[in-house]
Amino acid sequence: MSESKGVFMHPLLIIDEWRNGCSCTIDLASGKKGHPSECQECTDGAMKAIEQWFEQNPQWKPVEPVREELDELFDQAIQFIVAERKASISGIQRHFRIGYNRAARLVEQMQAKGIVSEPNENGNRRVL
Repeated sequence: MSESKGVFMHPLLIIDEWRNGCSCTIDLASGKKGHPSECQECTDGAMKAIEQWFEQNPQWKPVEPVREELDELFDQAIQFIVAERKASISGIQRHFRIGYNRAARLVEQMQAKGIVSEPNENGNRRVL
């Protein structure tokens, strides 16, 4: 079912092919098959087909999201912005003598943790 001349089909094609053989709902008047989105048989079969496809095609496995570790200066940067009562990338950059990208990443991590606000219309952030 999931193989065509030695070439594995894409998961969506597998699902479509699998559903063609599904008899979960049939309109007796027209003979047409229906596949309601809440059909558990279709859902289970589709998920199994996708899992099998990924097993047979490991190069297409979804990549696990990389969990970004906090910068080693994170705690010190928090202490700095709390003492200064100002969260600016350039201030952190100058104080710690680091590059712009690293300072920006520190501020973004602080925002994600709820320590600083999102930038306002002027680009300024508040220490929360």
